[in-house]
Amino acid sequence: MGKIKSIDLSAEQIRLLENGYKYGRAHFLRQRCHAVLLKSQGLSSPQIALKVDLCQQSIHKWVNRFLTDGINGLENRPGQGAKPVISREADEETIRKTIEADRQSVKNVIVFFESGHKTLPIIRTNLSISDT
Repeated sequence: MGKIKSIDLSAEQIRLLENGYKYGRAHFLRQRCHAVLLKSQGLSSPQIALKVDLCQQSIHKWVNRFLTDGINGLENRPGQGAKPVISREADEETIRKTIEADRQSVKNVIVFFESGHKTLPIIRTNLSISDT
C-alpha cells in the first residue's frame, strides 16, 4: 500500500483507537492510535508527524497496518526488540542456588556464571560491578 490521503473509520474503530490512545499500556501504542485518529480527521502526514513525534514514513506504516490488521496491527510484532539475556524459567533456580551458597559475594556468583554461562552480563551492568 502507498500513501493514504484520508481514511474513513467506523464508530467502533474510532472507539477502539480512542480507548487505545487514552488507556494504552505502552507509549508506542498510544502514539500509534493517536496518529491513526488524526489521519481519520483529515490531517496530512507531515502535520501528524509533528504532533505525535514520528516520521512521515512511520505514519504511513501505522495507518496501513491499522487498515489491514485492525487495532492489533498497532502492536509490536513478535520477534522485535531486544531478546532477554536471562531466561527466567531456565536460570532462576540456578541463580538462586548460587546466591544462597555465597550470599555475601555477588561477584562470586558472576564469576561462576561467566565461567560456563553466557547469561550474566546484564547483572554485571545492573549492579555496576567492574571486572576488577
